Amino acid sequence: FYAGLKTAVEALKGIGRAAAAFSLEFNIIPLILLVVAAGATIGLWQLTLQALIFAYVATIAFSAAIAIFLLQKSILYFDHEQPRKYGMGRQELLPFWFVQIINSLYGAIPYLVLPLLVSNRKIGYFSVAYKLVSVVGTLITVLASIYGPIFATLASRSDPSELRRRYLESLCLVIGLTIPILAGLVIFAHPILKLFGNEFVAAQTILVVLAAGRMGSAVLGLTEIYLNMTGMAKKELHSALISIIFFLTIVYPLFITYNLTGIAVAFSMALFCRAAISLLFVRRTWTTPKGAM
Repeated sequence: FYAGLKTAVEALKGIGRAAAAFSLEFNIIPLILLVVAAGATIGLWQLTLQALIFAYVATIAFSAAIAIFLLQKSILYFDHEQPRKYGMGRQELLPFWFVQIINSLYGAIPYLVLPLLVSNRKIGYFSVAYKLVSVVGTLITVLASIYGPIFATLASRSDPSELRRRYLESLCLVIGLTIPILAGLVIFAHPILKLFGNEFVAAQTILVVLAAGRMGSAVLGLTEIYLNMTGMAKKELHSALISIIFFLTIVYPLFITYNLTGIAVAFSMALFCRAAISLLFVRRTWTTPKGAM
């Protein structure tokens, strides 16, 4: 259900329905869960862990259904109002869908490895650092919703020079919005982590490494959304799969040498690897006609 929701909301962003997409992705689910929790608080029903899980899954399914309905209505409108110069063919839909699934799983990759290698205490250290660094993801999502439709429109016009200009424009915004935040996390890592308790100061190195990894991928720009919105989702899928294989290959040797820090280094390197490979494909679109890729 979540993969379907992500796919539908990204498609809505791509056709200019960003407001609806953001509401379905970030507002509806917590709103309904708050209503469920409020009902339990005033005694309308009993809230158990199983009921909460069911409510969460049902809410995701409900949001996905609305997103797909809005997407279908929007597609019918565009098909009726104007001829489609560029569209995502059947051969592109499957890679696009798989990219969304991988993105949903990507953030969980370290947590598939951590329980096998470190204690629960160290998993807690990693989790706090990871959540702090992930704050910049919201800013990148907002920029992606703005520039995704722009990239798709320019791709339909086969305008590589304007695509390049717009990509570099988005790159400046990504750097300007995310690097100061990440730099602040690095500079003030000690006092920030101390807010969670003195014991979490031990995660300072982890926070610095993860922030550095995010910086590395940020300075390369919106590579994923660019490829997805210009009909090259298959290339983005290749980048994601290569980076996952790369992470699984290097994580254990780095863990043996650097313990928990090694896992953070492996994940940061995998993020940069994915963005760097995607950037190579992005640059090709500035010089190569879309049909020749």
